Amino acid sequence: AARWSFCGAGVACVLFVAFGEFVIEWFFGARYSAAYLPMVILIVGALINAGFGPVGALLLVAQQEQASVRLLWFAVAVNLLANTALVPSMGAVGAALATCFSIFVWNFALWQHARTHLHIDSSILGLASVPR
Repeated sequence: AARWSFCGAGVACVLFVAFGEFVIEWFFGARYSAAYLPMVILIVGALINAGFGPVGALLLVAQQEQASVRLLWFAVAVNLLANTALVPSMGAVGAALATCFSIFVWNFALWQHARTHLHIDSSILGLASVPR
């Protein structure tokens, strides 16, 4: 399932990267063309999210919601710290980078928890058997 989701997300990402600047200018006007680079960075974050598969839903179904919430709060803290560090000097690009980084941290933490406690790899790598 993760591989199919990743492929679909990959196609959408390629289309947004290829035509995103045109779409932004067409819908919002040339004043918003500076939003293209942050959009591309956030698209990378979406692709990272798709690459880890439905790990959040997996943990919820496996009654690991407390761990999922703890890891979410950790990712929120990472996002706040990264935004505090990057936004003053980089603006919207810094905010996009911080968000992309926190998406990675959150998904990696959820994925690691699922591998460790459930012995399931939900990522696009989808290792058939995870050592117990």
